[in-house]
Amino acid sequence: MQPGSSFNLRIHNYQLNEYGALEETETGVLPLERAAIQSIGSRDYRYDPNGDATFVLDIRLTCFEPHFAAESAMKNALKFPETEPGYELPVLPDRVFVWSPELEKLPKNVCGASAAVTIGRREGGKITPLGTRNVSVQGKNEVGCPFTACEKAILPPLLRTLETLFP
Repeated sequence: MQPGSSFNLRIHNYQLNEYGALEETETGVLPLERAAIQSIGSRDYRYDPNGDATFVLDIRLTCFEPHFAAESAMKNALKFPETEPGYELPVLPDRVFVWSPELEKLPKNVCGASAAVTIGRREGGKITPLGTRNVSVQGKNEVGCPFTACEKAILPPLLRTLETLFP
């Protein structure tokens, strides 16, 4: 990455539906988006929400109860969608799984947050994925694990990940 380069990002927040599949929701996206833009911008990168930014970020988040997923054998099937309609940057297929060893270690009845951060570089109108980093963290103990139970916990490791991608 080169300071002075432009970037844009999209944050997708998912929740488990009644069938154990992830579905997108808008809850909690705006504060995280603002924090991510401010963090990257503070290191001399230029936010370009509408143009042809050099670097494209796709961040996918969820908050769920890991022991419920483990007990119901969902952990192997629980994954973020590889692509989103109308967006050109796919999550690398080997990094779409929500599950991580960190989540397995969490105490029962505690929410866990998981994120997949994918970065791509735009060259000649085409975006090439450069890599995906996964982040997992313990959230609060809250029934149903709404994203508010994980929002504050996921922000610091998410920003640290962005700092490594945009030094």
